[in-house]
Amino acid sequence: MVVTFVLLTLSTHLCAVVLVSTGDGTGIVESLIDLSHISLDSGDFDAARRLLAESLAIAEQRGLKFLPTRSLVGTAGLLSALGQATEALRLGGAAERLRELYDCPTPPITQPLIERRFARARAALDAEQADAAWQAGRALSAEDAIAEAIAALDGSGQTAPPGATAGRASHPFRLTSRELEVLRLLAAAKSNRAIAAELVLSERTVARHLESIYAKLGVNSRTAAAGLALRSGLL
Repeated sequence: MVVTFVLLTLSTHLCAVVLVSTGDGTGIVESLIDLSHISLDSGDFDAARRLLAESLAIAEQRGLKFLPTRSLVGTAGLLSALGQATEALRLGGAAERLRELYDCPTPPITQPLIERRFARARAALDAEQADAAWQAGRALSAEDAIAEAIAALDGSGQTAPPGATAGRASHPFRLTSRELEVLRLLAAAKSNRAIAAELVLSERTVARHLESIYAKLGVNSRTAAAGLALRSGLL
């Protein structure tokens, strides 16, 4: 079993490297998602989070509309493993709706994996709560669902199963780790394009982070956000 896992990991990683060198965006995203599932099944939650975040960023940058559905499922599986059942089922419902929208049904071979990913989340809630979370996810737009996934993957939640680590102190103003990075670069007078390049994000993702930062800080401009950050010792 260990040998099989190692060989599968190495072969998938090698495939990803080859696809990067050839510029195959779809193949890169698919390989990153496959690697995230391997990481999740092996208990490496941080690696799964990083791979899923990268898959979403590349899919968004290259306009691969249907591929984020797989990233959403992977993110939901990670959240389920971390005990965030409601959030997991919301993303599961969103992924289901997007598959319908893009006429991209779940391949039968992957259905058991998907069912396994959501089994823990459904078991953590009663049937009514689970259904409500799923339907709420189905009501999300593609942009909102992807934004939820990005927020979940940006370090705003746990990166270990419940009970595995002690609780962590929240960041001031409830900013995520990624939002603090964006805020630091904003305060350094970086443009959205420069922030995106430094953090390997799309400009659209940076704009979403800025909207969230402004809302949490209670400001409406870059200057005000930078000033409050400096006064509050966030930087």
